[in-house]
Amino acid sequence: MKFCTREWYELMQITSFLIYPETEEQWEEELAYYRSEGVDYLGMQRESLEEKKEHLLKYLPEPFHLYIHDGTFNTVYLPPELKEMAKEWKQD
Repeated sequence: MKFCTREWYELMQITSFLIYPETEEQWEEELAYYRSEGVDYLGMQRESLEEKKEHLLKYLPEPFHLYIHDGTFNTVYLPPELKEMAKEWKQD
């Protein structure tokens, strides 16, 4: 039987953080939906990034760090190469 360790829990939190819309159009649709509901989606994402920043920097590869530090990691549509890197990291 496996037990949940702190490290495993942190990794699972990071993995769930790396879910992105497939296309820029889907990203824009998601933003429009939240705006129509009166929800500050980007504000929520910035808060979430700040809460998880320490763990993101600990577990994710260096190329992600710039996006984490400048606050755009989850508030802009990520470039395809970073999305691919996130996909590979999750598979590992």
